[in-house]
Amino acid sequence: MKSKSTLVILGISAAVSSLATHIYTPLLTQVREALHASYFTTNLTVSIFTVALAIMQMVFGPLVDAKGRKVVLLPSILLYILASIGCAYAGDVYVLLGLRILQGIGAAAIPLVALTVIGDTYSGNDRVKAMGIYQTCLAVVPAIGPPLGGLIGGSGNYGNVFLFLAISGILIFFLNAFWIKESKPVEKSPQAVKTSILQNFLSVTRNKIGAIVLLIGFTTHFTLYIVIVLLPTFLFDRYAMGPSMTGVVIVPFIVLLMAASVVSIRLQAKLGVLRSLLITSTLSVVSVILFGCLAGINLPLLIATFLLLGFMVGLTMPMQTTLLTEQFVNNRATAIGVYNLVRYMGMAIGPTLGGVFYTGGSVVTLAMVTALLLALSVLLARYLQPKNMNTLPNPLQAEM
Repeated sequence: MKSKSTLVILGISAAVSSLATHIYTPLLTQVREALHASYFTTNLTVSIFTVALAIMQMVFGPLVDAKGRKVVLLPSILLYILASIGCAYAGDVYVLLGLRILQGIGAAAIPLVALTVIGDTYSGNDRVKAMGIYQTCLAVVPAIGPPLGGLIGGSGNYGNVFLFLAISGILIFFLNAFWIKESKPVEKSPQAVKTSILQNFLSVTRNKIGAIVLLIGFTTHFTLYIVIVLLPTFLFDRYAMGPSMTGVVIVPFIVLLMAASVVSIRLQAKLGVLRSLLITSTLSVVSVILFGCLAGINLPLLIATFLLLGFMVGLTMPMQTTLLTEQFVNNRATAIGVYNLVRYMGMAIGPTLGGVFYTGGSVVTLAMVTALLLALSVLLARYLQPKNMNTLPNPLQAEM
């Protein structure tokens, strides 16, 4: 594989931007009391960041394709740093809301550029491995973010969390400024930025491979975030386990996510990327059903089925981004922007609907609804798949 340090920097950068959501959630009570805010406006400081993050994917994607990677990335990180500092000292909830929007705008370019640079820099087997490592970096953030936020802000000053994010932003700014090279191919046309947001979205959805990745990308992130967000509540309702004991389940979950990236590489080498994605997505449906049926019986079964679900979903994620970056070469950042928008929607909608279908102490209804949605996306993806998948490029075989 080419420079591993490049991949590490890109993974850390994307993790820092994602951390701005997850590290903050344990401190909402502090924020509400300190700023004398309502429950609604306090919770809005979380969701409005995600909304800004999602919408800006469609703006930054064409810009990155047309203008270059670093020319968009570095000013965005600076905005992220300044907004984070502002959030730390905001004395009013509405000021905090405005700064969280700016923080989300700044954060939006980071994962988009990271994936685009990986697609530009790595090819074949190296790209598959790089996507696996990158997705692992992102996957662990929802697990480590809340405990880290509680540790940093536990002294009663939630602003320390935002200062931590600002310092992290300064670190990734210098790493990207001095280490990451501009990877935009010289032949790309600056006309890409003039295409409308709707045209960019349709250009990906009208491509069969693009549509498959978007479908499965939405439902897998929808599924993963339902389970991660509601797991602490279910553990408390069913087994009287407090937040401090959640780590008993989360730590092996992180380990299996890392293992999933290794297995994913081998599956893609043997079966091809698209076939591997369809098979593992089908197995994800089975794992969700098992979780719903067995998690309420006893704690060991809950842990086993939760880990199985995480492993199966973890297998699919590197495949999604590998397929996308292989399929869209000339407008890679635009395609990644559309993909990020769709997966962020899944991350936001999943926990919201999960709260509707969750009944205290039981996840059966929730799991069945989630499995049905995931199964429908897999069936539609199988319908859309090219008739002869052997004609699709296998990035691993290309280097053999």
